[in-house]
Amino acid sequence: MPAISVIIAAYNSQSTISETISSVLNQTFSDLEVIVIDDGSTDLTRDRVKEIADQRVKLFPYQNGGVAKARNRGLAHATGEYIAFLDHDDLWVADKLEAQLSAIQQSDRAEVAYSWTINMYSEEQPVRFVECPGIDFKGDVYEQILASNFVGSGSNILVSRQAIASVGEFDSVPVSNEDWDFYIRLAAKWHFALVPKYQVIYRHAANSMSSQVKRLETGGIILADKAYQAAPDNLQYLKSRFLYNHFVYCSEVYLDNYCYLAGKSEGDLLEGYRALGTAIRFLPWGIFKTSTYRLILKLLLTSILPSEFMFKLKKIKQGFDETTPDPRSNQ
Repeated sequence: MPAISVIIAAYNSQSTISETISSVLNQTFSDLEVIVIDDGSTDLTRDRVKEIADQRVKLFPYQNGGVAKARNRGLAHATGEYIAFLDHDDLWVADKLEAQLSAIQQSDRAEVAYSWTINMYSEEQPVRFVECPGIDFKGDVYEQILASNFVGSGSNILVSRQAIASVGEFDSVPVSNEDWDFYIRLAAKWHFALVPKYQVIYRHAANSMSSQVKRLETGGIILADKAYQAAPDNLQYLKSRFLYNHFVYCSEVYLDNYCYLAGKSEGDLLEGYRALGTAIRFLPWGIFKTSTYRLILKLLLTSILPSEFMFKLKKIKQGFDETTPDPRSNQ
């Protein structure tokens, strides 16, 4: 049996799945299997997977059931002592699994490890890579994860089978918040180890239609109710911060969609204002945060200036942003 099972939930990912799987097969830690759950794809995803000549890659086709169900199906096939999840369009740097496994093994109590993330703006030419701010939470992180999903995407953690068995599988009810829900349940029982290196490459694109962001909003409310029903009394005050952070994120997604998504509508901009207003109602003092000021300014400028001008401003800003070299060159 392999030491690590990597579960990839794939849906209509013909353009990215080969590179994603390659980033796993090129890991410095090679005692692994790759469980690809094809979640009812209607494109050439399955063909792309079948083209990979490596016995460690195993393909399991299913009817579409969503990412949470796909990951749970992957868990049913996995045989490794440790489990890692990777979205079908994200990537890892070559030492990701080795470093995370070492971090767990060197810790007395950790059964989960995570790393820092790089945003990959692949819809732009040339492709840009921007490092997310490094977070230094480790050990008992239950309080921190109750307030904000600092781990990020579902492509980050390495977790022991023992820990998964203790908290259960992914829950599909908090729509689009399955990862955060899973991390909260893990943090309630287990310590987290941190690898303070940029090892997860998150492919960023403005591709969520308004209806999908609405589902994200609703899922966040459901998750907040679920998480804080289980949280102790002394942490209940964090619920307002949870909801503030969640709705600020939703506001940013609406704004990105309005500025950069084909088929945008004025409704996206209005929804951005509404989501920010909801965030501030949950946490009134949040309006004094610098990040809130910046979001308000972006919304106002977007309302006043033509979208073509805002796009040019974005390009100018990118020229001043600190970018990192392409981490894929180290694969």
